[in-house]
Parts: sequence; C-alpha cells; structure tokens
Amino acid sequence: MVSTLFMIIVTAIVCLLPRILPKAETAFFLCSLAGFIIFTIAVLATSKPKQPGSVVFTDFVNQTGWSDGTAFVLGVGTCTYAFLGTDATTHIAEVRFSSKT
Repeated sequence: MVSTLFMIIVTAIVCLLPRILPKAETAFFLCSLAGFIIFTIAVLATSKPKQPGSVVFTDFVNQTGWSDGTAFVLGVGTCTYAFLGTDATTHIAEVRFSSKT
C-alpha cells in the first residue's frame, strides 16, 4: 500500500512538475555526495587501528600459488563482471539511437 502511494506521488511529480526535476536531481546528487563524504570521515575517524600507506600501496603478499602477474590479472579481471551489464546496455542504446539519425 505504501509503495503504491509512493509510486503515485512520484508519477504525479514527474508528470505535473517536470521543471523541478533538474533541480531535484542536482539536490539529490549533492546530498549523495555529502553523505559519502560524511560517512567516509566518520568511519575513518572512529576506527582505532590504522596502518601506514605502505601496507596498501607497496607491500604485496601473494599466497595464492599463482605468480604475481597472474594473481593481479585474476584479481582485476573479476571486477570487470560488475560493469558488463551496464556496458552492454550502454552499447545497445548507442546502436539503437544512432540508427535513428
């Protein structure tokens, strides 16, 4: 019931007040950015044990049994799967809209 009411309100805003959408999107983006910054600062300020930057950027411990290069490529390669869906959708949209012109 609540979700239906929410969808009706949102649809009414989009259909009846389209001029406020760009301002609302900017406000939502700024709130999201502010929330990210505040959350990051709060987490970093309240965490007790801190490691030096060398632990993240210079020390590399490979316990996988693979060579260092192979372990790096496998680690980076698995991250690409998160972007495949959005990438495919973007290319489909490019093809669809470029064929209309």
